[in-house]
Amino acid sequence: SYLEFVSELEYLLADKLFTTKISQTTEIADGPFYAKTVIDFKDDSKSKVEYFDLANEILKKVGLNEEITELSDNRH
Repeated sequence: SYLEFVSELEYLLADKLFTTKISQTTEIADGPFYAKTVIDFKDDSKSKVEYFDLANEILKKVGLNEEITELSDNRH
């Protein structure tokens, strides 16, 4: 099952995995049909927030002292 796979992956890769999870949403799945990227979504969109969180986690993990702050100021 999916949950068993995730548990096994987390066990094997531990700290090599990102902690930010991206939900499977129709918004993301349908984006290409409307020529939209995650940047085109509303600031309070769950998908947009998750992708920006992942981008910031990647920047932190590679040691860059930058943050992506295109989201509304009340988010960060």
